[in-house]
Amino acid sequence: MLNLSKIFILILETLVLCLIICPFHVHANNNPVEQVFFDYADEQSRQTNFEAAVDGFTNVLEINPENTEAYFMRGLNLTRLGEYELAIQDFSEAIARSPKGSESYYWRAEARKLSGDRLGAVADYSRASQLKMFNTMPKFVIRR
Repeated sequence: MLNLSKIFILILETLVLCLIICPFHVHANNNPVEQVFFDYADEQSRQTNFEAAVDGFTNVLEINPENTEAYFMRGLNLTRLGEYELAIQDFSEAIARSPKGSESYYWRAEARKLSGDRLGAVADYSRASQLKMFNTMPKFVIRR
C-alpha cells in the first residue's frame, strides 16, 4: 500500500512529465495540478478503488470548487461506496452547475432509489429522460 508521501511524489512526477511531454493535455479551465489530481482520481475509479477516487476528486474540488465533472465523478464513487446522501449532494451540485446534464439526474435518481427516496428517484428519472430525449432529438431541415 502506498503512503501519502509516495502518492504526493508520484503526483509531482506525473505533473512534471505532463508539463514537459504534453503541455496541451490540460483542459483550458484547469490548472496542471488540478488535472493531475483529476486524472489520478479517474484512474482510481476505473480500478474500482472508490475511496481513493473520492479523495482524489475531493482534492480537485479543493483546488477548483467550480469543477462540475468532479462533483459528478465523486458522486458516482460515493454511490458505489453506499454513501447515498453524500452522493445525492454531489449530484445536486453538478445539476446546479449544469442543469441540462441528464447523467447527473439519472445517477441522482439511482442514489435516491438506493437510499429509499422512491418519489425523488422517479422525478429524477423523468427529468433525465426528458433531457436525454431533448439532447438526442434529431435536427430536421425543412426544405422548400
